[in-house]
Amino acid sequence: MKKFLWSVLTLLISMPVMAQEIEKIKVSGRIYFDGGVYDGAPEGFVSSVKLPDTRLGTKIYFKNDWMAYVSLGFVDNKISMKHVYLQKRYKQKHVFRLGHQFGYTGIDQTSGTTASFFSTDAPIANSFYSGRRIGLAYTYDSFPLYACLGGFVGDKLQQEEGYEPGYSLTGRFIYRQMRDNNHLFHIGFGGMYKVPDINTETQERDFSLTGKAGTMLTATNIMKAEFENVKSIQQVNAEILNYSGKWYFQGEYELCQVSGNEMTPSFRADGGYVMVGYLINGTNWEYNQTNAISKMPSDKNSLVAACRFNISNFNDGMLKYGLQKDLTVGLDYYYDSHISFKVNYSYYFLDKNTLLGSNDFSLLQCRMQVVF
Repeated sequence: MKKFLWSVLTLLISMPVMAQEIEKIKVSGRIYFDGGVYDGAPEGFVSSVKLPDTRLGTKIYFKNDWMAYVSLGFVDNKISMKHVYLQKRYKQKHVFRLGHQFGYTGIDQTSGTTASFFSTDAPIANSFYSGRRIGLAYTYDSFPLYACLGGFVGDKLQQEEGYEPGYSLTGRFIYRQMRDNNHLFHIGFGGMYKVPDINTETQERDFSLTGKAGTMLTATNIMKAEFENVKSIQQVNAEILNYSGKWYFQGEYELCQVSGNEMTPSFRADGGYVMVGYLINGTNWEYNQTNAISKMPSDKNSLVAACRFNISNFNDGMLKYGLQKDLTVGLDYYYDSHISFKVNYSYYFLDKNTLLGSNDFSLLQCRMQVVF
C-alpha cells in the first residue's frame, strides 16, 4: 500500500515539474549549537553541549507559480526526510501542496523551532504534535480570513511491516487583521481527526502521548500515556497571536481526546501556554502570511525578551499520567537574519503522577542558531 502511494505521489509531482521551466533554485538550511546545565533534575537529564539538529533543503521555483521543496534532517548521525512536496499557487490566494508535510492545526505545531523565542516549542504543542505525513493540503491565503484543510495517509513516511496505514483530516481557520509589521491581530481555531495505523495481525490501533522538557539536550520523558487499542483521536486547538508596537503576545489551548475501543477506556489530555515578548532593540516583528505563523525579527541587532508559561495535563479521572507546569524566560539576540543567539532559563513543576514523581528542577540553556 505504501509503495503504491509513493508511486502515485512521484508520478503526480513529476508530471507538472517536467513540463515547467525552472526560474530559480534556492538552497536553505539551519544549524543549531546547544549547551545547557540542569539543576536538581533526576537521573536521565544530562548537562551537555551538542549539535541537536541540522537541516538542508532545496526549493525549486518554476514558471506559473509551481514550486518543489525537499528538506533533509541530520540528527545523531542519521538522515531523515522532512518536507517533500510540490506546491502550486493559484491566483495568489489559493495554495495547493501535495507530498510529505505538516497537517496544520495551530501556531506552535506549524512553526518549528527556527522562529521560536525558546529552544523548543511549548511542551504541550510537542506532546500533541502529529508529525509530517503524506497527503494533500489546501490553503486559502488572504485577509481577513484564512483557512487550511488537509487529508493525509499513514502515521509515518515509511510504513512499518505488519501495519496498514490509517488516515487523518486537519483544519485551521483564522480571522486576522494586519496594519503593518508591528500591528497584527490574529485569532483562530483548528483541529484534527485521526485513525491510527492498524496492526494487521491483532487488528489493533496503537497510540501514545509523551510529555517532555522543552529542550533538545539529553532528557528522559516526563509523562507518557500509552493505549493499545483505540478507535480514533480528536484534537481541538484555539489560538491567538498579537503584535502591538514593541509587544508580542501568543497563546494556545489544546485538547486531545482518545476514543477507546473494547477494553481500552477513552482518555482526555489538555493544556496550553501563554507567551509574552518585548522588542528591546529593533523595529519590526515578522509574519509568515501563507502559514499564518510568526517569524524571526528581520532587523539587524534585534534583541527580544520573552516569557512563557505552559501547562500539560495528562490526568483524566482514574487515568493519571501526570501534570507538568513550566515557566521559561528568554533573551534572544539576532545579529542578522542568519545568525542569532538564545539564552533560556526554565523551571519545571511536576506532580506525583509523572514518570519522575513529584519533582521540581531547572534548566539553563544557550543556543547559537545559523539559518540560511
